[in-house]
Amino acid sequence: MKFYDAHTHSTSSVTDLRNVIYGWDTPQQGEYCTVGAHPLFYEKTEGFYESLRDMCSDSSVLAVGECGIDKRSPLSLPEQIEVFMTHVRVSEELKKPLVIHCVGHFNELSNIYREASPTQRWVIHGFRKNPILAAQLASQGFYFSIGIEGVRREGLLGVIPLEHLLFETDETADITIEDVYREAANVLGMEIEDLARVVEDNFFKIFHG
Repeated sequence: MKFYDAHTHSTSSVTDLRNVIYGWDTPQQGEYCTVGAHPLFYEKTEGFYESLRDMCSDSSVLAVGECGIDKRSPLSLPEQIEVFMTHVRVSEELKKPLVIHCVGHFNELSNIYREASPTQRWVIHGFRKNPILAAQLASQGFYFSIGIEGVRREGLLGVIPLEHLLFETDETADITIEDVYREAANVLGMEIEDLARVVEDNFFKIFHG
């Protein structure tokens, strides 16, 4: 039984995806990772599209992101959307999924998804909002990577289709990915082996499909 961590900032392994923040870090040889410009930390640079596409072209980079829109970003909303759409372009061109960071702009994200009609899967990482919003996003086709806070959000796991579900630790140092799985299995009333098997299938479908 393996526990896949879809979003971590620690050392990656065959079951973990390390998030590499564009401009702050670079992929390390032999690791699986995702690469993207975080909306809180991105500073506009020349040649961003070419640089991002080049980094994400490596076979060890399994997804584009995290990227997205955040109400706390120093960039304006139009600037953030422009950067985000560059990630969407790279995701579509390279046929790799998109990992999304979204704070305070889920209506905008939903509208962008509808207008873009992406062929690649979009995964919202660290989702812990209310079940009504989750159900709406799931009906559009979004996937979800859930950490311990999301697992503990009342009613949330129950509205996310199991085939759209991943788990993560993100920056939670005192919680292991196994802890997240075990608590989620308890919430869902599932055997942990069954849940682990479903999420493993999802992980390979999304990131190795």
